Amino acid sequence: MNALKVSSFRSISIMFIGAAIPLLVVGRVALALALGLGVIGLIIAARRREVWRDMASAARSPLGLMVLAAVALWLPSMVASPIPGRSFETWVRVPVFLAAIGFIWAALARDRDGLELALKALLVASAANVIAAVVALAGLPEVVSLLRARGWVTGYPITDLKAFAAASLLLFPAVLWAGHRLGGRWLMMALPSAAGLLTIMWMTHNRSALAGLLTMVLTGALLAALIHRRPRVIVAIGVAMVLMLVGLMDWLHDFRGEPPLPEGAFTFLPSWLLDYQRQTIWRFALELGWETPWFGRGINVINFLPGADQPLPGGILNMIPSHAHNWLVEVFAETGLIGALGLLVVVVTLTIRLIRDFLRHRDAAVCVALMVHVGYWGAGLFSFSFWSAWWQASYFLLMAIGLAGRPAPPERSV
Repeated sequence: MNALKVSSFRSISIMFIGAAIPLLVVGRVALALALGLGVIGLIIAARRREVWRDMASAARSPLGLMVLAAVALWLPSMVASPIPGRSFETWVRVPVFLAAIGFIWAALARDRDGLELALKALLVASAANVIAAVVALAGLPEVVSLLRARGWVTGYPITDLKAFAAASLLLFPAVLWAGHRLGGRWLMMALPSAAGLLTIMWMTHNRSALAGLLTMVLTGALLAALIHRRPRVIVAIGVAMVLMLVGLMDWLHDFRGEPPLPEGAFTFLPSWLLDYQRQTIWRFALELGWETPWFGRGINVINFLPGADQPLPGGILNMIPSHAHNWLVEVFAETGLIGALGLLVVVVTLTIRLIRDFLRHRDAAVCVALMVHVGYWGAGLFSFSFWSAWWQASYFLLMAIGLAGRPAPPERSV
C-alpha cells in the first residue's frame, strides 16, 4: 500500500472503532462487525512495532500482571465445568478482547489525530442512533425493525434496545467528554446526544443502568469532596447525596409499593428496593457456589447446573434465567473464591488508581475512564452476565478510548 492508501485505510478502521458501540441499536452483530473490522484494519495500518512495545510494557506493569493473573485464576474452574468447551470458549474470549482493545489503546495513544477521528465517529454514530432509538420508543417501533432488517413491521423497542440502553450508560460520559474535547459544533452535537442517552435509559425502564448512573454520581461527589476538602463543601455534598438517596428510595417505595411475596421467595432487602426475583436468584447462585467454593462450577454454565431450570417462585422464569444478574455472584459461583477475589482486587485497584490519577492530574480523559469503570461495575451488580461479549467489549473499548486521551506517554500505563 502507498502512503495515501494506508492513511485512508487507517481512517476507515478508526471510524469503525468509534462507531461500534452506538451500532448496538442495529444489533450486537453490527457492533461485532464494526469492532472486528476496525481492529483488523488498524492492525494492518498501524505502526505495529511501537504499538506492540507499548502493549508489552502495559502487560508487564503491576496492574497488567494483576489482570493477567486474575484471568489465569479462572482456568481451574474448567475441571468442574459440565460443558468444558463452552467454558473454555468464554474464557479465551477475555484475553482476545484484552489484546485487541490493548492494541486500540496503544495505537490511539500514539495518534492524536486518530483519537480525534474516533471521537468524531463516536459522536456522529451516537447522535444518529440515539435519534432512531428515541423515535422508536416514542411511538414508531418500526424504525428499529427496519434497522434490524425485519422490514417496516411493529416490533418491541424496549426489548430490542435493552442492550443499547445499558451501553447508553457507558456512552454518556464518553459522549460528553468527546464533545468537550473537540469543542465547537461537536459539543453542540454531544449535549443533545447525552440527553438522549439518559432518555433511552429512562424510557426502557433499565433500572440496572440507572443504578450504574447513581454509581457515577456518587463517584463524582467523592471526587468533588476530595478536590475541595473544605468542611462546608464536604458537608454540602454529603447532605445533597443523602437527600438524593432518600428521595430515590421514597420514590421507589411509592412507585413499587409492597408487593406480596410468593411462597419460596427470599428477600434480605425490602422488595420495593430490590425485586425478590433477583434476591432469590442470588441466594440460589450462592448456594451453588458454596458447593465448590474454591474454584467454582465452571465459566458461563451456571444456568446449566442442577436445579437451575426449576421455576422461580411466583413467576415464569427459571431459578437461573441464563445468568445470575450480578457479576460478583456469577463469578464466585462459576470460578470460586479464588477467581472472584482475583477479579475483585483488579476492580478495586483500578478504581483507586484512576481516582488517584485524576486527583493528581485533573485530566478529563482519566475522569471519563473512571466514570465508565464505576458505571460498568455498578450496573453489572444488577443485570447482564459478566461473560456477555457485547457488554465486555463496550466496557473495554470505551476504557481504551478514554485512557488513550491522557496527555501522559503510552509507556506510563494505568
